[in-house]
Amino acid sequence: MSTELKLTETNSVSVFHDTLEQFKALFYLAKGKRDTQIKLYHGNKLFIRQNIIDLNDKIERKLLNYEVSNKLTSISVNLSGNNIKSYGNWQEFLSENWNTSETTKTVTIDWDFEMILPNRVHTLPQTHSLKVRLGNELKPNEIFHMMMVGGDEHELEEAQAQMVAKVDFVNNTIATELLSIVNDWYNILPENGFEKNINKFLEKHGLILRMAMEIFIILAGLVLFYPVAKYLIDSPKINTSNEYLKYNFIIINGVFLSYTIFTRISSYYSRKFDRTINKLSNNPIFKFTIGDKNELEKIEKKNKGLRRELFMKLIISLLSTGILYGLGCLINYILEYIQK
Repeated sequence: MSTELKLTETNSVSVFHDTLEQFKALFYLAKGKRDTQIKLYHGNKLFIRQNIIDLNDKIERKLLNYEVSNKLTSISVNLSGNNIKSYGNWQEFLSENWNTSETTKTVTIDWDFEMILPNRVHTLPQTHSLKVRLGNELKPNEIFHMMMVGGDEHELEEAQAQMVAKVDFVNNTIATELLSIVNDWYNILPENGFEKNINKFLEKHGLILRMAMEIFIILAGLVLFYPVAKYLIDSPKINTSNEYLKYNFIIINGVFLSYTIFTRISSYYSRKFDRTINKLSNNPIFKFTIGDKNELEKIEKKNKGLRRELFMKLIISLLSTGILYGLGCLINYILEYIQK
């Protein structure tokens, strides 16, 4: 009796879930509203055309496990110059010639399909869709604009992600499986070189480097005046209180002027240092077109020159301390020589 009761309860739960799914399918079909699950990716990956083809192959193989009645795969590629190429058929995308000077900005792939899930009481097709957007993260001014126009928080998070995977579903199991495929595919993608890591290091530690450079330049000014101050302090002419006050006044004013002048110099130099860091660019995340390849070479050449400029500024600020100290010693030697 107990076994029959448990079996009846189990069957009741199964029928309840099937009935709920059928109701959801009918309701969403009428209202055009489905549940949504979103996965955001903030990594540093490189996307090439073959990667997109591989992802589509994985999704297609997964759908072969189900009875899919209708299926539509579309892809849209946003290029520079406000040029957008949209393909309603996957074969059109495969046959496209990408020998163009335009660079790739974003790529969006949509899979829309209706499937009849196995082991269900009803046979009503359930509509699901998977959307994957690949694109550059927003710039700070674009983020500020979205905040000003009152964009939703989740929209802002999506816009900042390098990749977004979004599933609209009726059956949660299908959504989880599709997102798992996208996640595994993303994890095995190649990293986008080392250029971005160096840029991030300079941006992250730019304040520390700038402060160190400013300190070296200010010290250089004080070191320049130090031998002169030492000569005045050790001067044998200090015999009276008036001469003592006179030399102290010269020393204090000399230190003040040296600090003021070289603080201004360091401030000017550090602003140039910041502007140089801000000019650094990250490598493009796409390798679709000839323009993407040319853009990569252009950015690498530009960044190489900017990094060389940054390191030269740091080295010059360090060497200037020693050079000005030597100049101060030379001035001290000349003053002592004149007094003889």
